[in-house]
Amino acid sequence: MILSTNMVLSFQGIVLFSAYFLTYFLVVNNTRTRRQLERVLSILLLSFVLVSAFGVFQFFVDIPLTYKFNRFVMVNLAKMDGRRLVSTMYSANIFGEYLAFIIALLVGLFMADESSGGKIKKGLLGGLGLFCLVFSYSRGAYIGFSISILSLIPFIRRKRLFVGLFIVATVAFVLISPPAVKGRLKEIIDLEQTFSKERLQSYQSAFAMVGDYPFTGIGIYTTDVVYRKYTLHHLGQRSFDYIHNIYFEVAVEMGLMSITALILTLVVALKECWKGVLRATDNRLRGLMVGFWMGFVGFAVHQMFDAGLYVGQMGLFFWLMLGLMVSVGRIISSEVEYLKKPGEVKAVLT
Repeated sequence: MILSTNMVLSFQGIVLFSAYFLTYFLVVNNTRTRRQLERVLSILLLSFVLVSAFGVFQFFVDIPLTYKFNRFVMVNLAKMDGRRLVSTMYSANIFGEYLAFIIALLVGLFMADESSGGKIKKGLLGGLGLFCLVFSYSRGAYIGFSISILSLIPFIRRKRLFVGLFIVATVAFVLISPPAVKGRLKEIIDLEQTFSKERLQSYQSAFAMVGDYPFTGIGIYTTDVVYRKYTLHHLGQRSFDYIHNIYFEVAVEMGLMSITALILTLVVALKECWKGVLRATDNRLRGLMVGFWMGFVGFAVHQMFDAGLYVGQMGLFFWLMLGLMVSVGRIISSEVEYLKKPGEVKAVLT
């Protein structure tokens, strides 16, 4: 922070980032047993239902209200072009990213559930999440969620059938989706659209900023101030005040060592998910690890088009999920070690 181009802004960022790490350690240190894990999952899914239900309410009810408090809370019930769902999130992109991760967990739990009743419940919750995800019109969330679905391939026995069904489902979705959704999908592959132009512009500016501050960065939360000096000739319709890519954003604000640390964190998280899937002796824990695998893959991809970690809601959620994944991994490891013990020792312990 001492080398920051704006120490006041960086101090605010450090306070928020400290909350992220505190969230992680609180989850890891207070989720040690299956009972604690189930309580956290119940609260997580209940909050998902409430947030998604509010999104559905927003879709059907037009209230001329837009309230943005800070990087944590924004409520937008005003009628918008295409009616992008935001719910209580700061932006539609954050809402879409949150939904994609929760749906990934539901997919993992759905695959692991052996009861028809359990599958129906998880299917209904997944449908609720998919409805909100579609009408968030978040192109980054669309891409991230699609890649997260494909990341299931290593865990599927009939891989060709799965890929075929994915292609059919994708084509069907494009054909039957509303015109507003088709328009958003078209912008993803059309390099003449602002979705591509604006981001390419911000990436070019990011390279210039990293070139000037390769090791220390410009300082946490200072991009919106310094970025103006590096903005190239405007190609799109809006002027960005941050880099729409978390990897470039971290490199710009905290230097090359920090972006290396972030990438290693994601790689280690995926490695732990993979190990958890292979080692789990219980279908539910295995399903959770599959869900975390999908969620982190989708997150890593979505962050190529946005910088969600800098928004308090998504940052806290990411570190909560990371802590919960580590806790599930520890529970799996403890159960594996328990099963390795001699029978007489296990009998005494039970």
